[in-house]
Amino acid sequence: MIKKLITSTLALTLALSVATSTADAKSKSTTFKDVPKTHSMYKHITSMKQKGIISGYSDGTFRPNQGVTRKQVIAMASKATQLKPVRKGKEFKDVKKSDPNYKRVQLAYRAGIIDGKSNGKFGLNDKVTRAEMSKILVKTFKLKLQKGYIFNDITKSNSYKDYAATLYAKGIISENKGKFEANKVVTRAEYAAFTNRTINPSQALKPSKKLKSTPVKAKVANTSTSPFKKKPSKTPPGAKLLKTEKFKTGGVCKTYSYNKKISGGNKIKLVRVNKYVVSI
Repeated sequence: MIKKLITSTLALTLALSVATSTADAKSKSTTFKDVPKTHSMYKHITSMKQKGIISGYSDGTFRPNQGVTRKQVIAMASKATQLKPVRKGKEFKDVKKSDPNYKRVQLAYRAGIIDGKSNGKFGLNDKVTRAEMSKILVKTFKLKLQKGYIFNDITKSNSYKDYAATLYAKGIISENKGKFEANKVVTRAEYAAFTNRTINPSQALKPSKKLKSTPVKAKVANTSTSPFKKKPSKTPPGAKLLKTEKFKTGGVCKTYSYNKKISGGNKIKLVRVNKYVVSI
């Protein structure tokens, strides 16, 4: 009787153990209902969730297009790696010791991966920009700084220039048509992808170009086909000025009547000029 009872108990325990393990595995492998397999960041988001680095909301969504907050970023950093202190802590006006985020904020600040705001606050719910993101990732994962330029909107005076160059060189961010867009807010999906590429080099992008030693200049649009030379300060030959519009930003738009034959026997009747841009 006792032997049967022990056998039954062991069988039940084993069954529960297997069921629990299966449930845990399923929970870790299940993605979010608003991140289908067709989503461009699906593999990154899924990988980060399986590793326990990111989590979603109580309704089962991840909200990939929402801007990632400073609170969420330091949470991911603390889960992705062991943050070690490199400086003393600092108290912030908006994060009291009673705040559930206090310890994590202090951990991140002491590790040097993120700073406070100029107003003495930390800004838990403030969105993270690409400039801030570049520094946080480099500092969090102690990436070796790369020097150089690839983005035409970064100059020598930008404090984040080496962080941006490092992320590009390591395939964490793309060349993005030559634009870094430092002040653009990073989405939750993008940050998950950047983090995944950082800790999984096999998932990183292959840089399309090499870093340059000097700042990259933006390409100027070719306006050589314009009927106007340089600034259209004078009425063009054969055209009659109809009206001039001034904008609050300082720009000026001039509208001309301009009867001119073009291919196909058609005629140009009106020409609008805004600085160097001519529209018909």
